[in-house]
Amino acid sequence: MKKVRLFVLAVGMALGVAGLGAADARAEVGATLKVGTLGVGADVTVGLVEQLNARVNLNYFSYSTTVTGDKNDDGSESGSLSPKLTLMTVGGLLDWHPFSQGFRISAGAYLNKNKIDLTADVKGTVDIDDKEYTLSDIGGTVDFKSLAPYVGLGYGNAAGENGNWHFSFDLGVLFSGSPRVSLHATASDPSVQAQLDQSIAEEVKNTEDDMSVFTMYPVLSLGVSYRF
Repeated sequence: MKKVRLFVLAVGMALGVAGLGAADARAEVGATLKVGTLGVGADVTVGLVEQLNARVNLNYFSYSTTVTGDKNDDGSESGSLSPKLTLMTVGGLLDWHPFSQGFRISAGAYLNKNKIDLTADVKGTVDIDDKEYTLSDIGGTVDFKSLAPYVGLGYGNAAGENGNWHFSFDLGVLFSGSPRVSLHATASDPSVQAQLDQSIAEEVKNTEDDMSVFTMYPVLSLGVSYRF
């Protein structure tokens, strides 16, 4: 619940405060379409007071493929792996324009639903935690904590007064935390399922330890904005 309250506070700063800014006769509203490392995105920016804007941001991208493994020594198929990448984030940001121009310093938080789902068509034996198993199915997920703070620099003021069209650029860091790994598998022989579960738990722990250094996600985006 604490994470949910923090996210609501961050979005509230971008929405609730924006409501105050909208009452200002100088307040402007702009929309941005962009593409970057978070996927295809859209922003709505509201001018608050001078040099300060509120921004709500949505990004999405999905990609899936199937990779076939090398053949076994006897010429039989070794199976295939089907990863699916899903990028989905919703953020609330404040943009400070210290020089009253396009350059901005941004901070806020994102609801982070980025993840990778893995499914496999298993043929033959599979090595898990240095033990071999024959499986009927296996799959897993890599995801992150739901709330991710953000800080960054950028250029462009979608709510600026100098014309209707603006260029948008963002460069920042999403503090996503260490990746979380889940893995599930079913043994073809039910009598070894308990041992398989132990091997999976150890494999997950080792994988999370190996990935623990990846706590930040780089954010880079380019876009075009229009002020209404």
